[in-house]
Amino acid sequence: MLEVLIALLVLAMGVLAAIAVMVNAERASSSAYLRQMANQYAYDMIDRMRANSAQVSAGSYDVASGTSPATFQSDCATAACSTATMATYDKYQWLSDVQNNLPGGTGSVYQPTNGGGSERIVQIWWTDGNAVSGGTQQSVTVRTIM
Repeated sequence: MLEVLIALLVLAMGVLAAIAVMVNAERASSSAYLRQMANQYAYDMIDRMRANSAQVSAGSYDVASGTSPATFQSDCATAACSTATMATYDKYQWLSDVQNNLPGGTGSVYQPTNGGGSERIVQIWWTDGNAVSGGTQQSVTVRTIM
C-alpha cells in the first residue's frame, strides 16, 4: 500500500511539472506572436514610406509617440489622393492597426537626431502581459534608409 502511495506522489509531481512546462511554452508563444506582429507593422510602415518616398523626405510620415490615429484621419480608399494626403492616410491606417491589434500599442516614425539624412526610425511599443516579468512594455525598433 505504501508503495502505491509513493508511486502516485511521484506521478503527481511529474504531471504538475509537465503542466508547468506547457503553461510557460504557451506564454512564450504568445509573447513571440506579439513581437512578430510588431515587426510586421514596423515593416508595413517602411513599405508605405518607400511607396511614397517624396513625402518621406518632406517629413510627412513623421509620427510622434502616443499620437491618436484620429489626428490623421483621411479617406484615400474611395477617392483619389495627393501624395501628401496618402501619407496622412498611411499614418492613420498604420496607427489604427498598431493600436487595435497590439495590447496598449503605439508607434512613432522619426528622423534620428544626429541628422541621419534619409534615415528613418520606426518604433512600436506594446504591453506584453505574457512576458516573463509580466505586464512589461516591449518595443521593436527598425532603422531604414529611404
